[in-house]
Amino acid sequence: VEGALQETRAEVGVVLALGAIDTPRLLTLSGIGDPEDLKRLGIPTKVAAPGVGRNFQDHPLLRAVNARAKRPLGPMRDNGGGSMVNWRSAPTVALPDAHVFPVQGRSAVPRLLEAYDLTGDLFALGVGLMRSQSVGHVRVLEGKPLGALEIQPNFLAEPADLEALVRALQQAMDMLETRAFADWFDGFAAPRRRLNHAEAVAFVRESCSTFFHCAGTAKMGTDEMSVCDLRLNVRGVDGLSIADASAIPVLPSCNTHAPVTMLAERAADFLTGAA
Repeated sequence: VEGALQETRAEVGVVLALGAIDTPRLLTLSGIGDPEDLKRLGIPTKVAAPGVGRNFQDHPLLRAVNARAKRPLGPMRDNGGGSMVNWRSAPTVALPDAHVFPVQGRSAVPRLLEAYDLTGDLFALGVGLMRSQSVGHVRVLEGKPLGALEIQPNFLAEPADLEALVRALQQAMDMLETRAFADWFDGFAAPRRRLNHAEAVAFVRESCSTFFHCAGTAKMGTDEMSVCDLRLNVRGVDGLSIADASAIPVLPSCNTHAPVTMLAERAADFLTGAA
């Protein structure tokens, strides 16, 4: 019955797979978390786990570099994109950190929709940073199911992240002016023109959004901030393990579907005794 308390008992174990937002929420509501956070919420501490909700990581995404199209692009196919490019934003960067993908139509956060004319035939390039260093947190604000959360990714907190995205933004604009886009590109829409460094910093800040690659809030590891061990068992709790992106300690430089699938398959091996 909706709204009624339901009780379910597990005889073997419980696997949390609620993702990087709701796994730390449920752990906290269950009394597994930072004792100070639990005290603030009026929840008795069952297991002191200060890492719950910490180490929140996500790839920042600029939405987006919008361009005017010389002709209509037609009905959107699939997800409107599909291809991608990864490259090093600077020669001094050891591995690819910048990422761009096309969008069949406009792509903009609300701030850009207010500031720019994005009507008519448009296409866009979404620009992401896949080796971001900024780290944030997920904090439970209310000690009840589905209560309020504070989700703070701390995007651009590290100066290196901001500078890498400025370079990637300028490189994406370079890309639009190449021969490869000559049949489609009919000028910039957002931003309206090439930008100097200060203008590019401002555009990065106003267009920065989430890539929905949330991870890390119940990380595996061996230090005191690790919530689960290297076999994904929650430390200090018998029969409880985690099989989602919250257990990833360092965000991979890619979309998270494949890494989470790998992690879940590994968790299944641990649970069945295959590993």
